[in-house]
Amino acid sequence: MYYEDCDRIDTAFQGWSRKQQQALIASDMNQLHILAECQNGSHCKHSHAD
Repeated sequence: MYYEDCDRIDTAFQGWSRKQQQALIASDMNQLHILAECQNGSHCKHSHAD
């Protein structure tokens, strides 16, 4: 279960994508983890150690 205390509901998920919010509501932690990973080229998963 995920729990976070926020003062205002309108700022609770600020910066979250719709897919991230839907995964959280569905309690799909695997999908939420995948969606939360940085996908840009500077992510360590995308770097190539020479």
